[in-house]
Amino acid sequence: MAPSDLELGLEELENQVTELKSLSEREVNKKEEWRARIREVSQVHEWIRDQLQQWKRHHDRSTLDDVEHQELLKRVRHSIPDSVIGAFDEEHKSLTRASSVVNQLLDACSSSITSLSADREVLKGAQRRVLDMMTALGVTNSTLKIIERRSMVDNILVLGGMMLTSVCLYIIWMRIR
Repeated sequence: MAPSDLELGLEELENQVTELKSLSEREVNKKEEWRARIREVSQVHEWIRDQLQQWKRHHDRSTLDDVEHQELLKRVRHSIPDSVIGAFDEEHKSLTRASSVVNQLLDACSSSITSLSADREVLKGAQRRVLDMMTALGVTNSTLKIIERRSMVDNILVLGGMMLTSVCLYIIWMRIR
């Protein structure tokens, strides 16, 4: 609804409230009940009017801010040489291309992680079967504990290597930047 239509509706509501007040004064029965209802309608009317005024102030302020922002941008555009604007445009295009490449890499990484997760589940199942076969063949508990310790040490070495590689890549990336 347009603000002008709302203002017209509020004026009409105010006229009707005034007319109701005069009619309620003539009423003999239930005079207080009608006065209370009219007071409620008047309060709603005032609340709507206040909300409309707040909205108009906010809207006028934001419109003025937008106009000032556009004028400022026009002044800045006129004061900057075309070669600089062209360089900014090229930089924007380059950043857009780089962003799309990064998004593609992230998609590839997420699919790789999903694949590795599925492979992990397969290897867990294979490990369970191997342990069951070893138990069936009579491999002792001490040998199984040595194998499990060796597996844990291998996991620690892999994680340490991944962390070291990540740190090295980060340091290289920081120096390049």
